[in-house]
Amino acid sequence: MEDARYCSNCRAELPDGVDSCPECGVYAGDLFDERSLRPRTRRSFWYALVVVIALTAGMTAWLSTRKTLPPMPWQKSEPVPVKRTPPETRVVGDRPGSTRRTAGAKINEAEAIRLVRRHLVSTANIANPCLVVMSNGPKGGDYFCTAFNRCDSLRMGKFRVDGKTGAVALAK
Repeated sequence: MEDARYCSNCRAELPDGVDSCPECGVYAGDLFDERSLRPRTRRSFWYALVVVIALTAGMTAWLSTRKTLPPMPWQKSEPVPVKRTPPETRVVGDRPGSTRRTAGAKINEAEAIRLVRRHLVSTANIANPCLVVMSNGPKGGDYFCTAFNRCDSLRMGKFRVDGKTGAVALAK
């Protein structure tokens, strides 16, 4: 239900939807009893929003200062301590796949990789941390490896390790 509108000049009541007063002809425009018509703002919405944000921030601050949270009804009251044990130290012979030996070989795949690494460090003067050796697997009693110098971004080539003697040679 809207309030009645009155002319600001002669104070006659203005019917709905007219722009000028029918009595005196003065432009009524959007004046309503000498006040501008403005839509009402929802101040209560903004006040409620500020209160919700303040409560959320306060609750977050309060929870972050507490050392432990109380247990939930479905949880046990005492937390179970977690045992943290360091992993076992593994050596080359322990690694998965290292026990794989080709037919008639005396060394395994991990030892073949170690022999290629030792050969390249001693003969090519490459720093050990820069050297990457990957196995290509056994074939016909020998092991094949590919070597990379990661410091210089250089491929060193493919190497063959004799499974019986452990001799390292450049593969063809």
